[in-house]
Amino acid sequence: MISKSLYASYRFFKAHAGYATPPGLAACAHALARAEIAAREIGIAYVYSADDYEASWSLGADGKYHAVPSYVVRAVMGDGDVPAATLAALGAVDAGADSAFYRVVEAQLAAEALQYVAVPHG
Repeated sequence: MISKSLYASYRFFKAHAGYATPPGLAACAHALARAEIAAREIGIAYVYSADDYEASWSLGADGKYHAVPSYVVRAVMGDGDVPAATLAALGAVDAGADSAFYRVVEAQLAAEALQYVAVPHG
């Protein structure tokens, strides 16, 4: 039986995330949904900071290219006074994107980060 939260996450990622073939849209959306929920359950958090590397450029109204602000997003895990350990990171994330884009990025980082932590089964 699939939980309501897993199904809702699956539907979100099916609508908003990209996918690879194989395994295909449904399998990729399901994997991101599971990663998002598992990361939330074990306390993975996401830290956004300004990216000093100007990897993104946009053509302005003046006909010139301009650097576009971007973030470095880190999936971190810490415990109280222990500094957060970075488990996965991605740079040059568009600072002007919408919340759906950031949720997909976070789920992709969660999938990477979960390789480095023990996830309770149950």
